[in-house]
Amino acid sequence: MKTRLLSYWACWLILLQIVVRGAVAASPTPQTIPVGACISMSGPYSNLGGQAKAGYEIATEEINQAGGVFVKEYGKKIPLELIIQDTESVPMKAVSSMEWLYTSKKVVAYIGEGNMVNGQAIAERNKIPALAVASPHQAPHERGLKYWFAPFCKSPDTARTILDVLDTIPAEKRPKSFASFEEQSDWAIEQAEALKKEAVKRGYKVVIAEKYPRITKDFSPLIMAAKNAGAEAVFSAPVAPDGMTMMRQMKELD
Repeated sequence: MKTRLLSYWACWLILLQIVVRGAVAASPTPQTIPVGACISMSGPYSNLGGQAKAGYEIATEEINQAGGVFVKEYGKKIPLELIIQDTESVPMKAVSSMEWLYTSKKVVAYIGEGNMVNGQAIAERNKIPALAVASPHQAPHERGLKYWFAPFCKSPDTARTILDVLDTIPAEKRPKSFASFEEQSDWAIEQAEALKKEAVKRGYKVVIAEKYPRITKDFSPLIMAAKNAGAEAVFSAPVAPDGMTMMRQMKELD
């Protein structure tokens, strides 16, 4: 896990070095290169946020131990300064955090995870590159954005992979009918549509689609509706607390 964490997140800091080299002003020589990290350190995305924070800190430490990022304009290496803001798993908090990092800390790049996606317009307006790991949202890449980067598998890729796995199950044991439990957030809706489209294309049936708000305490109406509709399995993309509640209540309701 440690090796995967280090290598996975460190690669984004390597990309960041390329971005930073082109973003630092030519004069005077800065003491550090400020980079703003918008991370969910609390709330339902905190598990992902904790991994992101650890990875960014490990990579920053390694880069700085080697002297920092070489900036051609100055002919020297300059250490990175990682400035972390907790977005609290609230999409609009990412917007205010990115604004503050730009106006107060003069960051030359933004890094973060999927919850930073609502800050696309801020990155574009401020002309500050933003690199988001673990951001599977396809829609932002179809808007002609110049400063938003998230080279990560997207919703259609996830849908195809899930169905590829299902297709490996022997036909007599494979679920054929599904319920779709859809969190009402931009990416979860996008993922649900991609899953339903791919499932139908491969001959599976989506017998019912139910919507729910993030952090739902009672999934029993959705579960019973799915059960009554003859669903054998569920497609869903819940945050961790909802996923645990969903699984527990499905077991309780048999």
